Amino acid sequence: MIMQRTGRVAVFVVFVVMVSYGSAVIRSRASGGVEVYDVLTCMGYDSSYHVPVGVRDYFENDSPHVTLWANMSRTDVENITVLWFSPEGLLAYSEAGSTVYESSYWRGVTSELPGDVFSSLLGVWSVELLVDDELMAGYSFNVIDKEGEEWGLHTRILDLESPDKVKPNTNFTVQITVYYKFSNVTVLTPGLWNPLDGSLIVEDHDELEGEGTKVYGFTVQSPDQPGDYTIDAAVFYLYDGEWFIDDGGLTSFQLTVESGAGLLSQENLMVTVTVLVTAIVV
Repeated sequence: MIMQRTGRVAVFVVFVVMVSYGSAVIRSRASGGVEVYDVLTCMGYDSSYHVPVGVRDYFENDSPHVTLWANMSRTDVENITVLWFSPEGLLAYSEAGSTVYESSYWRGVTSELPGDVFSSLLGVWSVELLVDDELMAGYSFNVIDKEGEEWGLHTRILDLESPDKVKPNTNFTVQITVYYKFSNVTVLTPGLWNPLDGSLIVEDHDELEGEGTKVYGFTVQSPDQPGDYTIDAAVFYLYDGEWFIDDGGLTSFQLTVESGAGLLSQENLMVTVTVLVTAIVV
């Protein structure tokens, strides 16, 4: 399983609530008062709350389907057609759009592309929404095989070293050993996060290609209050303008801050002091 990175980690149980959408083209039409307010791709539709579920612009090739969801003005128009185009630009599937919700002002329309249609056709797909044979909206999404050579992107944390106990307001070092396998030059960001509020403590930026391991070191400052703390170490990588994390790319560790005076005094929790930007190749 892969997950996308949001602006921050935002506690990993709700990791993928917000994602970046694909390229959308939306038009309005004066005649008939038809207007499309929003269009996107997702995993499905929640009929109880009338909202799309699992909004994303990438789908693994073993996904059961891709769902198009559109929010458009409430009109008497019934002739809604959805066209799905393969990465080669060929029409692969078409069907009438299904109205799943209507109010006095707007309607929700969906269409599903079956998994057996796109499972062997990797790359950037496009989908078009037509009203009375007039193009009103378009959207693009990516079909990937993360285990295949086309995808070829893998990272995980092999080892983590950190002291178990420190004094308050004291610098300490965390080292994480990262395995990587990238078929092309890829940006990745190993770092440390606070799982309580999803805030970033510190991270490094790197560009890697090929297969190997690399050690990243971070010097951070302990909290000023004694107690037991949890810190998340995570490695994200950038693919097609999106941030992802693989299974094994996240690990948590415990830090005990003991009573007693430290070397420094700071008000902030987990304030970054120094980043060891020189990584050691092993």
